[in-house]
Amino acid sequence: MTTSKKKMTGRSKLVVVLLAMLLAVAMTFSVTTAFADVLKYDGKFYSDFEDHDEVVEVASELNIQIASEGMVLLKNNGVLPFKNDVKNISVFGRRSDNLLLAGTGTGSVKADTAPSLEKSLNDAGYFINPALRSLYASDTTSKPDPKDEYAEFERNVTDS
Repeated sequence: MTTSKKKMTGRSKLVVVLLAMLLAVAMTFSVTTAFADVLKYDGKFYSDFEDHDEVVEVASELNIQIASEGMVLLKNNGVLPFKNDVKNISVFGRRSDNLLLAGTGTGSVKADTAPSLEKSLNDAGYFINPALRSLYASDTTSKPDPKDEYAEFERNVTDS
C-alpha cells in the first residue's frame, strides 16, 4: 500500500497562515475582553451600595419578597382551617413522606423523637392520600444516597 503525500501549494500555505493569524487575533481579543473588569478596577471589588445600612435594607426587602412568594399557602380565602367534614387530604412535596428535620443553635430538633408529618396529621384527625404517599415514598430522589457526600451530613443533622 502506498501513501501519497500532497504538497501544499503556495496559495494553501497562505490560507493556513492567514487563518492562524486570524485565530491568534481572536484569542488575544477574547482574553483581553475577559480580563477587562480586572484591568479596569485594578483587581478590587466595588460595591453597588453606599454603606452597610443600605445593604441591610436591600437584603431585608429581598427577604420579604422571597418569604411572601413562598407563603402562598398562608393566603387563606376561607379554606383553612378545614371544615369538620374534611378528613382526607393530599400532602405534596418530594420530602413530604420523609421530612428533613434540622436546626442549629436554639432551633435544633431531635429527629428521632419528632413525630412524622403523617402521624401528626393522623393525630389531628386527618388521613393522607395513600396513593400520593406511596408515590413519594417510592421516589428514591427524596432519600439520601449513602454514597452521596452530603448524605453523612444529612444523617448527622437529623440525628442531632
